Amino acid sequence: MTIKPIMKVLNETEYEVGGLRQCLKKEMMNGSKPDALSDRGRTPERRDTRCVGPSFVPPRPGPLPWGEGHGAGNQRYLRPRVSDGFPSRRTRRGNPPSHRFPNTTLNQPTWNGLLVLLFAIAMQFDLGGRAFAASTNVVASGLSFSPRSVTINVGDSVTWTGLEPGFHNVQTATDPFCGAPSTTLSTCTHTFNQSGTFNYFCVTHQPGMSGTVIVQAAANAPPSVTITNPVSGAVFVEPATVTIQANASDTDGSVTNVQFFANTTLIGADSAAPYSIVANNLAAGSYALKAVAVDNGGLSSTSAVVNISVVAPVSITLSPPLITNGLFQFNYTANAGARYVIENSSNLASWTAVTTNTASGSSEKFEEAFDAGLLRFYRVGRLPSP
Repeated sequence: MTIKPIMKVLNETEYEVGGLRQCLKKEMMNGSKPDALSDRGRTPERRDTRCVGPSFVPPRPGPLPWGEGHGAGNQRYLRPRVSDGFPSRRTRRGNPPSHRFPNTTLNQPTWNGLLVLLFAIAMQFDLGGRAFAASTNVVASGLSFSPRSVTINVGDSVTWTGLEPGFHNVQTATDPFCGAPSTTLSTCTHTFNQSGTFNYFCVTHQPGMSGTVIVQAAANAPPSVTITNPVSGAVFVEPATVTIQANASDTDGSVTNVQFFANTTLIGADSAAPYSIVANNLAAGSYALKAVAVDNGGLSSTSAVVNISVVAPVSITLSPPLITNGLFQFNYTANAGARYVIENSSNLASWTAVTTNTASGSSEKFEEAFDAGLLRFYRVGRLPSP
C-alpha cells in the first residue's frame, strides 16, 4: 500500500477537484443529478459554462463567485458573473489555462468513479495507522528457495510461491505446513506463532532444496510497580510492625513476583495480588523501602523509594494544667510524627476520646474551653503505628 503517489496526484489536482466539488454541491442543492448535465437542449454558449468540459475554468480559492442560469427544461447550469473576472469562451483570448478538468460530460460512471477513488484514498489513510502482521515472500526457483533464509517476528507469515504442482512442497521434519506435493499445490502460506529457528525443505528434493525461517520473539516490556502503603515520611515506634503494600502490573504479560526491601535487605516477597508483606520488630532507625516486580519474561522494575522512620518511644508526661483566658490547657511529651489521643472522664471509670493528633515536635499542647461547674480528668495515650 503506497500513500505517496496518491498524495502526489491529489496535490497536483487539488485545484481542479476543489472547483468541481463546489459546482457539484450547487447542482445537488438545486435538485439536479450529475448525469442530467448532458448536451441535449443546450446552446453552445450554455455548454461552455457547465461544471466540466473543454471550457471549464476552476474557480480560484475564496468565496464562490458564480451566478445561476437555466437550460432546457428544469436543468440548471452555472455561469460566471461578468464581474468575477472569468471571460466566456467566445471572448477569451490567448492560450487556455493549464489547469483544466478532463474533457468529459460527467456521466454517471464518471461520478461513481470519483466517489470510489475518494473513498479508496480515505480507506488507505485509515488503514495506514493500523499495525498488521507482515508477510514475507519466498520463491521456489529450480531446485532452490530464494531467499534461502528470512527473519520475521512472531505472528508474521511466510508465503512460498513457484511450487510446481506435484513436484515441490514446503515442510519441516515435524510440521507438514501445507502438506505433501500435490497437483493443486502451487503456493503455501504458513504463520509462525512461536519464536525459534525453523529449517524447512522440499521433501522431494532434500537436502539441497531447503531454507530457514528465523522467528524473533516480540520485545518484552518491563512491569510497573508502586508502593501504596506506608506513605513516605511515616513515623513508627519501635518495635515497629509495618504493613507494606504495592500495586504491580505488566502490559504484555503477567507479574510473577514482587520483592520488598528495607534499605538493601530483602524483608519479604509476594507472588499474588494484592502484593503485600508485614515487617515485624523493626528497630529504631531510618528505612528506605522499595519494591521490585518481576514479569513472566524475566524483566524487572523497581518502585520509587518510600522513606520511613522508626523511633524509640518517649515516656508521656503531662505538665501541670493552666487556666488562661477561659481555656483549660496542658502540655505533654511526644515523639514527632507519632499519633496521640487525648481522653477525658468524669469518674475515672469511663473515658471518652476528645481529640487525636500527630505530634509535630517533642512537646504538644492541648486546650479546650473551661467550665467551672464540671469535674474532668484527662489522660494522653500513644496510638499504634499506621
